[in-house]
Amino acid sequence: MLLVVSMGLLAAVGLFIHANRLAARAEGQLTGMATAMSIAYDPQPFFRDPELAAQAGWTAPPSLSASPYAHSAAGFVNGYYVTRGENSAAADIIAGAAGAVEARTVRVDVEVFESQGGTRVASFSTRLVRVKP
Repeated sequence: MLLVVSMGLLAAVGLFIHANRLAARAEGQLTGMATAMSIAYDPQPFFRDPELAAQAGWTAPPSLSASPYAHSAAGFVNGYYVTRGENSAAADIIAGAAGAVEARTVRVDVEVFESQGGTRVASFSTRLVRVKP
């Protein structure tokens, strides 16, 4: 009888531990994807001061020009290590008059990791339109 009760308790504890791990993983993926989507649209998260952003590892992408570019930044956001890459080819220019670029599309790729060099939690890619202010 004692053996049956102890096996039942052991099974219940094992099930609880497994459910707890699944919940933690799901929560990590949810907050990781939310972080990735936020960083995709905001190249300098939480920083409106360019000097403070640069110190934290987040630099602004270059201004609109007729030449192709690739820009990357990385740092910690929401407890995750996040890398953000943005690139645009010369063919991505949408509107330009007399050599001045008014708008262009850019491809943004964001990856979110548990820690620097840790396992990837989320990945997000999108194409944005950069418009001259």
